[in-house]
Amino acid sequence: MICLRHNSIQLFSGTKLGIQHGFSLDENLEFCNTNQHTLLRDAADINGDGIDDVACIDRNTGQIKILTLVENRIVIRADWAALQDFCVGDDLNLAAQPVHSDTRADLICEDSLRKSETFAVNTWNL
Repeated sequence: MICLRHNSIQLFSGTKLGIQHGFSLDENLEFCNTNQHTLLRDAADINGDGIDDVACIDRNTGQIKILTLVENRIVIRADWAALQDFCVGDDLNLAAQPVHSDTRADLICEDSLRKSETFAVNTWNL
């Protein structure tokens, strides 16, 4: 479970004894914490390491940030200029699932008004 607060991101893992705090990241930033941002609907393995990541997109610019676990610490990666027109606008949902035959999740932008989807095939190196 990931908890996003104003300037804090915390990762909790489930155990047989309950939920334990695992990792935290405190940065002077707001990760997906304004009404102009859309959080990825579900966690997905975006970088192909077998661990789910969290993505956030700025609906005004299309800038995407990925929150991932690297060597037992949470890091925020990615600011892909190639996606600056991807998923821009209101009433959009961001999802991820493998669209092609590889195991990495691709990004899917769902437009609830037009009832359409746009795909961004994952070829990024995180």
